[in-house]
Amino acid sequence: MRKLMENRIGRIFVIVLFSLMGLSMLSFGVTDFSMVGNSNAALVGDYKITAAELDQTFNFDLAEEQRNTGQFVNRVQALTEGRLEETLARLILRRQMQQAATDSEVLITEEALATIIRNNDGFQDEEGNFDRERFNFIVYQAGLTPEAYAQQVKANMTRGQMSQAVISGVQAPNLMLDVLTEFQGRTRDVSYVTLGEADVPVEGEPTEEELNVLYEQNLDAFRTPERRTVSILNFGPADVADRVTVTDEQLQAEYNRQIDSFRVDERRRFEQALLDSAEQAELLLAAATEGSSLSDIVAAAFPENAPFVSDVDWAERETLLPEMADVIFEMQVGEISEPIETDLGLHIVRLTGSQEAGTRPLDDVREALTEQVQRRNAADALFDFSAEVDQALIDEQPFEEIAETLKINLITLDGLAEDATLPVGTATPAFGLSIVAEEAFYLEPGEVSPLFESSNGGYLAVRLDSVTPANTQPKEEVQTQLTGLWELIERRRVAADLAAKLDEAARDGAEWNDALTELGLDPEQVTVQQVQQLSRADRNTAIAPAILRGIFDLTEPGDTDRLRIGDRWVVIRIEGVASEAVDPVQIQEMRVDLAETLSLDLLSQYQRVLDQRYPARINYNVLNSFHTPESGGSIPAHGGY
Repeated sequence: MRKLMENRIGRIFVIVLFSLMGLSMLSFGVTDFSMVGNSNAALVGDYKITAAELDQTFNFDLAEEQRNTGQFVNRVQALTEGRLEETLARLILRRQMQQAATDSEVLITEEALATIIRNNDGFQDEEGNFDRERFNFIVYQAGLTPEAYAQQVKANMTRGQMSQAVISGVQAPNLMLDVLTEFQGRTRDVSYVTLGEADVPVEGEPTEEELNVLYEQNLDAFRTPERRTVSILNFGPADVADRVTVTDEQLQAEYNRQIDSFRVDERRRFEQALLDSAEQAELLLAAATEGSSLSDIVAAAFPENAPFVSDVDWAERETLLPEMADVIFEMQVGEISEPIETDLGLHIVRLTGSQEAGTRPLDDVREALTEQVQRRNAADALFDFSAEVDQALIDEQPFEEIAETLKINLITLDGLAEDATLPVGTATPAFGLSIVAEEAFYLEPGEVSPLFESSNGGYLAVRLDSVTPANTQPKEEVQTQLTGLWELIERRRVAADLAAKLDEAARDGAEWNDALTELGLDPEQVTVQQVQQLSRADRNTAIAPAILRGIFDLTEPGDTDRLRIGDRWVVIRIEGVASEAVDPVQIQEMRVDLAETLSLDLLSQYQRVLDQRYPARINYNVLNSFHTPESGGSIPAHGGY
């Protein structure tokens, strides 16, 4: 592995490995800690989307997002945001395209499949030749078998052919490209001045009448809302952790309840060596001894450059290539096969385990079932504990006594407003304040609310301790704020007036410094910007996008405009207009972007056709089970579509 990572293929290897890990999670044998069973989430034509596949794909999507963003992705929040339904929609589209490919008799030849695999950079050595050992290593590191990987590639190629059939030949029309090129090639020579409202002079002081008017117009700004002081009893799952246990009887009962989900087809476990030639196969079989593992036999047959041997753990028939499955499922445990030829090479297999069709034993699913039952028991324990707290409230025990006796959290919030805000600088608790404010503003001082569920999965009870009525600050107390407000308004008025006069002077052809001096502004304090041959594609970060748009809205030399951006005025004058040849590389990028846009539009229309031709039947019982805490995340064995 280290040698592999040190050479020039290392980076490609990592990329391929991560993508293959995605494939393995989507379809093959990744342990699922939140779902058990194989109920169908949806049916599309002849194809099924199992609940396990949906769950694994959803988990992979979240893990991929977390890996890309470096931020934790909360599964519960993602479910609330409808991300599970987005994942299901993508899986349905894949199945629709597979069904369309089947109906259209789209075939991927074994030769084409082998070519795609051999041409993958990640599977090639430094000279660009297919390296079987590298291929085996990467695929098995991703948790796949070569056969399973080949099936996934084949499915992807089939969907790709269907997509390509829709968009093949899509090109950007020359007329449209010419218009875009001419538009992109326009340039401007421009000068502009920026006036900050904070920098313009303000003369005089506000009159008493002006301050009175401002006070009356802004009474809401000087009102303090009614605020209430509340005490809150707060408890959640962590407060009942010591009460949660899972008994063997509960596990057995849950296993019996989901027994239909644990039916499995016959499976085989085996060792596999992938060889390059018949000569290697002869050497390996000649070294075979009864009872020896395939790894030991390979090591004896090939002291140097031994072929890679992999262990395949409990594969079902449909996960293997047909020619492999036909041989493996007829072998006896301990038996070594004759060479099996596929497009991936020659395989020699030693069968290490056989499992007939039946029901997975409890021990196989114990970990996942334990997690389910534990979640349900935790919910039950929390509910039982809430009943104790509720009874204490009914008995009118003080909050302080309840908190001490039952060892739960008691906090006091000063200054809670009806809009669920707190005074600046007040620490905000983890639970949502909206429902607390709703309860607090319903109560009279000294009253206690019923126990209710909080937004973080716990429980709350609220007691109203005191009320501070709303009031309006008198004008004398807000004199400073009123004066500052007057100055702000005056600066805005003066800046707008100066910008209008500067715009007029610039349109009349005045030099910027002369115009600034005429308006009583110091040219040394105001920056004049000049930019030559500015294009729409210019990445000049000093020019804000709004200014760039304003510049290209002007068409002739001498044209001017003024823009208010935040607390600044920008006055623009066009000094020259020209057209430049667009870089051929940029034209090609525009051509590709335009073709991609047209292709996406066609694919969108094609998807609507697929929705009509192959409507999906969604099992909402399964879909709802992802959202229902009481189910412990388990999937019903049967359900309505």
